[in-house]
Amino acid sequence: MTYGLTPMEMSSAFGSIANDGVYIEPISFTKVLDRDGKVILEKKPLKNSVVTPQVAYLMTDVLRSTVTSGLGNRAKLFPGNANIPVAGKTGTTQSKGDIWFVGYTPYYSASVWIGNDDPKLKLSSGSTKAAEYWSTIMKKAHEDLPAKDFIEPEGLVRARTCTESGKLVTTFCLNDQRGDTSRVELFLKGTEPTEYCTTHVEAVIDTSNGKLATDFCPPELTEKKVFIQRDLPYNPEENDGIIPKDYQYTLPTEYCDIHTEPEPVPKEESERESMLDRLKNWFENGNNTDEEDKQENNDVEIIDSQEQ
Repeated sequence: MTYGLTPMEMSSAFGSIANDGVYIEPISFTKVLDRDGKVILEKKPLKNSVVTPQVAYLMTDVLRSTVTSGLGNRAKLFPGNANIPVAGKTGTTQSKGDIWFVGYTPYYSASVWIGNDDPKLKLSSGSTKAAEYWSTIMKKAHEDLPAKDFIEPEGLVRARTCTESGKLVTTFCLNDQRGDTSRVELFLKGTEPTEYCTTHVEAVIDTSNGKLATDFCPPELTEKKVFIQRDLPYNPEENDGIIPKDYQYTLPTEYCDIHTEPEPVPKEESERESMLDRLKNWFENGNNTDEEDKQENNDVEIIDSQEQ
């Protein structure tokens, strides 16, 4: 490569992340001895701290997921990215002029570049092919090495967050129509979210039209659902007709305009309810009337005895 960064520079840059945030100048030798064992040349690599160990580990956590379940999955050394995990990133320039995979393990950092100085020469494969070659080479380099993981430094905390809002989860996040949207994320201590998700909301809708239910919607046509509520309303017509994948789960803003008044009660049912009401009233108030009559009679008897 004549222009741009070299694979050596990329490997050393990613190696800084693997090395707890410390950049170590790549060198081709440490010392040269003459035939008598005397040191005639010695090279000590320059070291420079570029990020904290905590920030470096956060980057490793992100890049590891790219290999475990992302575009770089062909770079894995072992199934499930276990035993000796790989963290790395694929890369493709415009029109597949260049493809990259740069990654590292707890042991080594390496990069694969496939391309040409002339951008007019295009490649037929994407960056997943570079990841595949990287894995082939690194499997040889890691033969017979014991299992080893990246070491997590102190000063990090985990929190279960909503992937839609980035805030702490609520029960609504767990009941998203697409499935549970919660995920445990790693944070620098003190930067973890403290607010709860307000993107997910619950609403009662009328299933016959998908609008918000009113008090007059029949119970058999209403249903509680979890929706997403955008901070700013989105109208596809104002955005060249582009419809986001989650647009169908947006909270409705209109109320049902079909069920706008109480449903009429059938005559037979109305008469039946009226009769039941009269019977209920009789049982509840009839006894009170008898007691009152009885009391009045007692009063009369007492008066009569006094007159005698």
